[in-house]
Amino acid sequence: MATTMQMENHFPAFIFNVQAQAGIQSPGPYPTNIIHAGEPVSIDVDWTQTGLASDVSLFNAGCHYHLNVYLEKFGPGGDPNVPSPPLVLIQQGPGPINYSQSISLPALTTGVYKVIVTMNFVVPGHVANFIHGYAELGVLQVVPA
Repeated sequence: MATTMQMENHFPAFIFNVQAQAGIQSPGPYPTNIIHAGEPVSIDVDWTQTGLASDVSLFNAGCHYHLNVYLEKFGPGGDPNVPSPPLVLIQQGPGPINYSQSISLPALTTGVYKVIVTMNFVVPGHVANFIHGYAELGVLQVVPA
């Protein structure tokens, strides 16, 4: 089940806008937040870029979307580190422009985890991000295999 990401945009929406959804993808025919230890699981993020700026070169070369996934483990053991996925370079052209990225999680041990995904639109040379957002994807329970 996809969750709509909460986005903060420093542009008027008609100039440049991003709408995004993220969800936990687990093995089997139906997405579930309960998996067995060692099963592959990923976070899938889909987003759409719209607005007038999508069709003109208002942004520097190298502008990109940067996604991260954070896992907080409840109980004994430390929080697992999720490697950062590759950057997604911005595309130019008439909108809407659709993007998708799947972020594989490391093998998880038995326990309960809170899952959060973040997105930042990065313009090289600027300290501030113009668009950023996050989604809390709820709890992921990992049971013994």
